[in-house]
Amino acid sequence: MVMEDVLRYGSIKEGEVYRREALEIYAEKYRCMLIEDGASRGILAYDPSDDYMILQIIQGAGSNFLLGKTVVANKFFEQAIIIKKV
Repeated sequence: MVMEDVLRYGSIKEGEVYRREALEIYAEKYRCMLIEDGASRGILAYDPSDDYMILQIIQGAGSNFLLGKTVVANKFFEQAIIIKKV
């Protein structure tokens, strides 16, 4: 899916691969939290041309939730997106 489709339709799917730039814009527009698989914090440094696969989309993530064995505290975002660099 091209970046324009992500922005226009606000649609991302688990298992699909997207450019990091598109995910950043989507996360800002729809107030989502991006979390890299295996990381204990959100992503801090990136290259906008990197590709990431969406592993999981957690809806209703407005409080604490489990990510593997880690408890993630979240009160600002309703959706958390777990991604993995490919």
